[in-house]
Amino acid sequence: MKKVICALSLFLLLSACGREEEDSQLAALQAENAIYQEKITVLEAENASLCDQLKELQNASEETDPITRFYGMVEYDGSTVSMNTVADSQADAWEAETRHLAEELKAQLPLQEDRELVDAYLYAVEEQVARMDVMAVYPVSDVSIPYPERLNSSGTLRGVLWAGSRIKLWKDTFDQLRSVLPDYPNYTYLFDAGKAQTELAEALQ
Repeated sequence: MKKVICALSLFLLLSACGREEEDSQLAALQAENAIYQEKITVLEAENASLCDQLKELQNASEETDPITRFYGMVEYDGSTVSMNTVADSQADAWEAETRHLAEELKAQLPLQEDRELVDAYLYAVEEQVARMDVMAVYPVSDVSIPYPERLNSSGTLRGVLWAGSRIKLWKDTFDQLRSVLPDYPNYTYLFDAGKAQTELAEALQ
């Protein structure tokens, strides 16, 4: 009988120890989970803050961008010729602005290797523009024939598509280069709205 009681006591003791160990492990896991949850909350708050800052920067960029603001107010008839003229003018404006910014950037870079990298970046964009001149007319042409002959089937709308792709490529390049400009806040736009207005008025006559 004593052996039975001892065995039972030992079993109860081991069970209690087992429960204590399980409770200890559970408490440790709960504490670890609480730490992770706290970190997740902090990361979510930081992400929300960064998203708000990005929106503010995008809005500020749109508000202070003289090229987008100017061409957004240009009035012209709905003909493809006028659309092409305005779009082409805007593409030229972004290309000129980007090349001006590239020179500003190179002036702030003391090492020749960095200046050459900027030139290589622009050269890559020029190649991309050339490729997009071919690809931009896919929606309005017969893609079963070679590119030179394809232009005969694309109509005047191809000019708008060409200019539209140039606008996007050069504006995106401008934004990328400006984001790495050491003296970012003090950049002054080359674009002259008055001159652009005069040139557009003459071109649209």
